[in-house]
Amino acid sequence: MELNIRKANQDDCYQLFKWVNDPMVRESSFNSDRIEWDSHQVWFKEQLSRKDCWIYMATNKDEKSVGQVRFDQVSISDVEVDVSVSSKYRGNGVGLSLIKFCIEKLRSDAEIKYVIAWVKESNISSLKTFIKAGFIVKKTILRNRIKSICLIFSMKD
Repeated sequence: MELNIRKANQDDCYQLFKWVNDPMVRESSFNSDRIEWDSHQVWFKEQLSRKDCWIYMATNKDEKSVGQVRFDQVSISDVEVDVSVSSKYRGNGVGLSLIKFCIEKLRSDAEIKYVIAWVKESNISSLKTFIKAGFIVKKTILRNRIKSICLIFSMKD
């Protein structure tokens, strides 16, 4: 699927709020509590101002929002990735395209060596998507008391 990728801006706050509170997103998250609007607005504004955080929004050819990818720098050379796909576009390869396109965008915006993804062991569809995108399973651990899989993508490739 062809996607248009751009950096997120303050106008995206409400769209991301809707996605983050989608029941499937909450279920897949390591913190399943519902996010409150006020705290989301504060959090989002902080993320946009950070130099070590990249949030990308994706739209399709009809300019419909299909998803977002956020990269948070966790070390000098590594970022962790967070992906959300609109419920309207799940299950047809949008997540895979979204990850691939946003990794390419990140290559042009930052000098990063590795992208790290954490996935609940029970989230088989996300696990398969990251593997198809070129991520390699590194380990399975308990993270926040949840059996979790760590996947790594090398930006050198």
